Amino acid sequence: MSQPLIFKPFSNPKHKPFRLSGSRSTAILCVHGFPGTPAEVRLACEAFHEKGYTCEGFLLPGFGAEMAELADHRVEDWVNAVVAAGKALLETHQHLVLLGNSMGAAVSLLAAQELQLAGLILFAPFTGFDNKTIPILDFVLGPFIKKIAPFKLMPVDFDNAETRNNIAQFLPEADLDDPDVQAQIKNVVLPTGMLRQVLRVARLGRRCAQHIQCPTLIMQGRQDELVPPKRTRKFVARFQTRVTYIELDDGHELISTGSAAHHQAVEHCLKFLDHVCDC
Repeated sequence: MSQPLIFKPFSNPKHKPFRLSGSRSTAILCVHGFPGTPAEVRLACEAFHEKGYTCEGFLLPGFGAEMAELADHRVEDWVNAVVAAGKALLETHQHLVLLGNSMGAAVSLLAAQELQLAGLILFAPFTGFDNKTIPILDFVLGPFIKKIAPFKLMPVDFDNAETRNNIAQFLPEADLDDPDVQAQIKNVVLPTGMLRQVLRVARLGRRCAQHIQCPTLIMQGRQDELVPPKRTRKFVARFQTRVTYIELDDGHELISTGSAAHHQAVEHCLKFLDHVCDC
């Protein structure tokens, strides 16, 4: 029998926040998704940095190595932390661009209300689930059910390379070929408060889209199953400002895969940056 898993999520140093200092007057603050870390934005940041931009891969409070404490954090904690980081960058840079991925896009939309931005870039913005049952169950059962076992609700395919990679991010030392380890992962229990805040930030971010005033670039993978393109198209229609919307042939992890579509997305970002910033 395997020993019980010691939950040390995202212990690899690549998941820590980082800053790449550039020579231009524009800084790009990048906000990861759920349950991600700055590692998911590093590829894009390195490409931006090559063009002279300062890039900061930001770690939201309660994420990364602090994942066990995530249930203690609320939407306001995430937004306030992004706003503080953005204001700090504006002390040393003339322009600030905020980039958010998935749930990080929702956080970025809220933070944008309190920052002077030259531009906003959103990758696969998470605005909630198409399945109406999830938020309804959370509203009705949330006060009574404090914990859930997510992998009992969703099948886990340990033969799938992407699934194995995602789990390895959480548990880098786990032997994913060990049946006992697989069983332990399937029985992982998470506090429902964590899900409640993710749903809440999606709802709040969706509502504030009409108040965004800076130029905005939104990119979406056509094969994205978590954030369906049809949902993002409806979301784009909420904006009152000028929005450039682009769909590319990729899935949800468009920003981090290093795929052909990822490189196309980076090129679109660079064109957008050149257009909105007097660098």
